Amino acid sequence: MKVDRRSDAEQNSSPPPPPPLPAEQPSHLPLDSSDPCWLSSELQGSSEGRSSGGRPDGSTVLEFFSDRPAELTFSQERNNLHAMEVTQRFFETVSAQLELWCHRKILEAEQQAELRAQVDKKELLQQISTLEAELQKLKTNENGEN
Repeated sequence: MKVDRRSDAEQNSSPPPPPPLPAEQPSHLPLDSSDPCWLSSELQGSSEGRSSGGRPDGSTVLEFFSDRPAELTFSQERNNLHAMEVTQRFFETVSAQLELWCHRKILEAEQQAELRAQVDKKELLQQISTLEAELQKLKTNENGEN
């Protein structure tokens, strides 16, 4: 047999209300506020005065809350400095190699131009000598006919 051990005051009071249905549970989201839902409740309450009036000129003030980056440790600074030095040496080396490559390409182009000029000169001299020989032949034929 079950015995009720509650006091008379507890027995006479009304039973506790049933838990709310899922649709009735509070969502903790602002339904009538212009504050974004991700804004903490402390900041939501404090921004109500600002959002209603804003600034006198009608513009809105945006506030950004962010964590300051932690100070770099000595080893991180040393690693960063080393990385910068390596990068600088790399670019200096690449620049020097590129400069040498450009210099070699310029020399190659000059040599090729010089060789072409020599070949052209030989061809022109040969054409000149051929034309002179032909001219000489024509002169001798002309003198022989007279």
